[in-house]
Amino acid sequence: MAHSQAFGEDLFPVGDGFNYSASGGSSWDTTLPSQSTGIGYFSRQVFGMLPFDFYSEASGLWSACFFGGLIRSIDGGVTWFNVYPSPAARSDFENRNYQDLGNRYFAVTAGPANAAGDTIEVYAGSAGGINRFLLIDAKIKLAGAAGRAKSQEPPR
Repeated sequence: MAHSQAFGEDLFPVGDGFNYSASGGSSWDTTLPSQSTGIGYFSRQVFGMLPFDFYSEASGLWSACFFGGLIRSIDGGVTWFNVYPSPAARSDFENRNYQDLGNRYFAVTAGPANAAGDTIEVYAGSAGGINRFLLIDAKIKLAGAAGRAKSQEPPR
């Protein structure tokens, strides 16, 4: 969702969050991530904070935002956090520079990277190219480490 807003003498697109359906369109939910509106980062909505793509799968909800970066929610859209391709992209976003083209997204898709489902593979198209992320569930990693400690098996 977006609208046009005047900044000076020009009109620019401004994000209004987005609607999504987990029921094939029978019902809809609305979410307003700060990364897709600017609210929370600035005193008002700002241009460029637009959600361009949305993807839902078992690991959570994903959205590609232009100035807002790649964002993920694991609680049904209540809270959102950024996933960064590099420390430089994180710094660019947190310092509100918005110059790192690799952190300006327009497309995202995600899914299990292996049969166990403990690793999620995410592809996100940005103005700087396609980023590939591999996310490993921390709870599964910790459970694996605890299992080794109990059995006195040395780490490999």
